[in-house]
Amino acid sequence: MSPERPGSISTERHRAEVRRAVNDERLTTIAHNMSGPNSSSEWSIEGRRLVPLMPRLVPQTAFTVTANAVANAAVQHNASLPVPAETASKE
Repeated sequence: MSPERPGSISTERHRAEVRRAVNDERLTTIAHNMSGPNSSSEWSIEGRRLVPLMPRLVPQTAFTVTANAVANAAVQHNASLPVPAETASKE
């Protein structure tokens, strides 16, 4: 880590704070209104990591099997329903 001057933060801390700001809906909305729609992509570039994170495994918990079964049942149920365009009320 590079030495810091009093009152300054490290480059990695700065990038971490930028990433946090990019993921904050309220700050992103303010930036969009003040600077235009491209500000979030500029923030993303500014906050990019120097060393990418290692990929994570899919978490496994005691509820994983149950959650997968419920998700699959919901997909099957939703597939049997009419598409939203067919359920609109007609005047």
